[in-house]
Amino acid sequence: MKRSFKLVAATMMAVFAVALQSCANDARAYLDSGIAHFHRGNLDFAIADFMRAIRLDPDHGDALLYRGFIHFYRDNFDLAIEDFTQTIRIDPNHAPAFFARGAAHFNMENFDLAMADFTQAIRFYPNHASAFFRRGLVYSRRGDLDLAIADFTQAIRINPNHADALFNRGAAHGRRGDFALAIADSTQVIRIEPNHAGALFNRGYAHSVTGNYELAIADFERVLRLEPNSARAFFYRGVAHSRREDLALAIADWEAALRIEPNHASARSNVEIARQVRGW
Repeated sequence: MKRSFKLVAATMMAVFAVALQSCANDARAYLDSGIAHFHRGNLDFAIADFMRAIRLDPDHGDALLYRGFIHFYRDNFDLAIEDFTQTIRIDPNHAPAFFARGAAHFNMENFDLAMADFTQAIRFYPNHASAFFRRGLVYSRRGDLDLAIADFTQAIRINPNHADALFNRGAAHGRRGDFALAIADSTQVIRIEPNHAGALFNRGYAHSVTGNYELAIADFERVLRLEPNSARAFFYRGVAHSRREDLALAIADWEAALRIEPNHASARSNVEIARQVRGW
């Protein structure tokens, strides 16, 4: 199957090469060739084709957009923003360009600009789950948890299996102290992605805060199977053990956390206090 796919792909590229020889002044031909390279992961060839298309047609929005994608994937966010801005100049209602530019601004921590672009993307495409999710991340970073939760909820309404939106909504609920809702969202994430260590940790922490120590310990143990060097999972499992008055297991976990992070002040303090209580 793989061999036949490669053969078809190679044939397609040969066809594009012949087509380009006969369409040397056709921007669309270079765009199509660039898109083919782009989807095969040949980014150097793809960007060369997009640049040829742009030289032939400086207002070719699709070529600018795809070149911007490549700049984005290469972490050249300033160049990506320039291309997405040009795309928007050509088509002021281009939702994907607004979203992509917002993502570039977000990665550069230009959060006000990112929010403005995500809002525009939503205005032009109201069912853009990723735009709601990304705007929710901006609100969350600002501490506007009600607005963040509202956007994550919209993303989940559009895509009920949006694990990232569920995870971040659960985290926002936890920050607000709504631990039952945090547990519900984390459980949904784990249903979708059973090995989601972040959701397992957050659910374990919420169980611990609400006094369900055995459930908390079970979740932290699953985290540690996935991430054996998670100092925070050892620390909070130790806290759950201590709340169950099993200081020997608590001390063992806090010492494990210290082996991973020798400067973990809370683990060191807890070990010293627990040892005094036990008379060690």
